[in-house]
Amino acid sequence: MIAIPADTSTDFRDRFRTRTVLASALLGTILLGAWSDGAYHDDDLTHFLMARWAAVFPGYLLNIWGRPGFTIPAAAVAWIGSPETGWHAVRVLSALVTAASALLAARTARRLGIAPGWLVVLICYVQPLNTVLAATSLTENFAALYLMAAVYLLLGGRAVTASAVFSLVLVSRHETVALVPVWWLGIWIAGGSVGRRGLALAASIAAPALHNVVFFVAYRAWPFQLFLAPSGSTQYPPTGPFAYLPHLFVAVPFAIATFALLGVRRVATARFMDSTVAATTHPNGGEAMPRAWIIAALAATFVMIHIVVMAAGVFASGGYARFMVTIAPLMAILAAAGMSSSARAVTSPASGAPPWLSFAGMTALAWLAVEIEFRAGRLGIRDGRFLVLVRVFAGATLVLMIAGAFLRHGAARHALSRIAMVWLIALVLVQNAAMIRPLRLNDPARAVARLVDWIRTRGLNDRPIFATNSWFAYFFDWAEDPRAHKGRRLVASMPVGTLVIWDSIYSASDYHRLPLELFDHNPAYHRLHEMTSAGTRPIQLIVFEKVAETPVPSEPDVSYPPNLANQQDETLGRYYRHERS
Repeated sequence: MIAIPADTSTDFRDRFRTRTVLASALLGTILLGAWSDGAYHDDDLTHFLMARWAAVFPGYLLNIWGRPGFTIPAAAVAWIGSPETGWHAVRVLSALVTAASALLAARTARRLGIAPGWLVVLICYVQPLNTVLAATSLTENFAALYLMAAVYLLLGGRAVTASAVFSLVLVSRHETVALVPVWWLGIWIAGGSVGRRGLALAASIAAPALHNVVFFVAYRAWPFQLFLAPSGSTQYPPTGPFAYLPHLFVAVPFAIATFALLGVRRVATARFMDSTVAATTHPNGGEAMPRAWIIAALAATFVMIHIVVMAAGVFASGGYARFMVTIAPLMAILAAAGMSSSARAVTSPASGAPPWLSFAGMTALAWLAVEIEFRAGRLGIRDGRFLVLVRVFAGATLVLMIAGAFLRHGAARHALSRIAMVWLIALVLVQNAAMIRPLRLNDPARAVARLVDWIRTRGLNDRPIFATNSWFAYFFDWAEDPRAHKGRRLVASMPVGTLVIWDSIYSASDYHRLPLELFDHNPAYHRLHEMTSAGTRPIQLIVFEKVAETPVPSEPDVSYPPNLANQQDETLGRYYRHERS
């Protein structure tokens, strides 16, 4: 153990700056949520509704798709007032959760002695989707908090508590099961008695084990069955090894991703420090604190699993960029360390070319991935001007970085490094400015709202209603029974007079499997009204009136992903309750 003097003035300044940056970011994300009336993605709405419905149907606390790691804390506030009020309450909770994970990341970096806390907080929030999701009811930032807290506790020598917290990650994001081997390795390397290690290993799966047992008691099905059915989706086919990379760089700007790569070595060799010692002894005595290699290992594993899952087209993963928010605090620590190391390296003639070439390589990789995916039509952007813009920015960055790699003159290299840093910061800020804004109702949601008004003005809202689109539940303020599956059996069991609302986005999906042909030209259903929205993602909504009884199919509905909550005691007929009734 090597004693080092404490610099209290520097520590005070860093704490003050950290709190200032964090308070500003927290206020900004709360305001962002307050100005939002829509969703980042329809999953955003669905997660909120499940948390809200838990007040009527407590079974939603166990819901596999709601994720207990999110649903249980969110349910504490989601019930408040109207759906709009409850959603805003969850958004505030989400902003607090994001701020807590950023604060833990800052404290981790400070105790590792690798970067000032304020810089880590700043990098957390300039990962644009981390900021956007702070104003949503999605699950990734909750998983990020649990993961960051677990790492903080593990590096502090509290392996059992850390593992118990880590287990919450597993019931917040399904794909984090891939992190379990990394975590177990970290527990074993961290040291301690065999009994203590065994207890920590067991604690790391405590939450999913408990969830499986309680879910089985309630629904007679095991949640782990989901991992036994990797294929079955027609919506998310196999892609290729480059498919997820553009999404990665949407969530983690490529400059931050490159700095994170450059920071791996420094973080991996660091240990927790306090104000008077360089490597604090383990709480159990004798052993040094574990090195922080697990930060990079967890982040790299998480990125790789999404690259593989999207490439293979398994588990109905949409390959969304927002998944990377789960590791946003870890990436911030790595990037802050990389910035600190690079600042010294680029101005030193003896440093060679690695930082410059790393940026050149990452730029080339991002550019190649965008070119491939744009041509494959998988980016969701068809405007050729986007590709021109990418080529301009990527080309300029490549020229700048290659010039820096081969420039040896000290003054010129120093000047170029300043230009490069300004350029990279500008790219990050432009990306954030383009992505961070209040979330408004999109065209499909507004179309649903108009149709709800149409139903109400004609006095039809007292009729039973069958709708696969969750926005109807939001606008009508009803709670859906978790044992109901909105498929062929349920719609067939609805009484005569039911309004069946078919929509072009969800009804025919792998989950519901209700094609338009099932109702159109069917004498049991009479078409009442049709509406099609405008915009980049149009939705067709068709209202049918059920005018005759229909037999309930004897075979169970087949859906992907499978609905495990309706395997026993399936709910048929009217499947919802009005929350305020």
